[in-house]
Amino acid sequence: MFALVFIAFVQNVLLMAITAPGYVAWQRRAQAPLNWLDAVAALAVAGFILMEGIADQQQWEFQVRKLSTEWGFVGTALGC
Repeated sequence: MFALVFIAFVQNVLLMAITAPGYVAWQRRAQAPLNWLDAVAALAVAGFILMEGIADQQQWEFQVRKLSTEWGFVGTALGC
């Protein structure tokens, strides 16, 4: 039941929320051209995606190390 409610519904809503601003900007491109604030937002999103990738890699390395014989925590983190 959790998979049906969360994965099937909520993830689709999140994907729609992520793509909706780009779709609206594309539909109204003749009325309001892109400006510096759009560039700042695009760079911020790219930075957040980069940070997510780094955090995912750190989580992967932690899980691999946790399941191996050398138990221990990863000493470096995204903000350190």
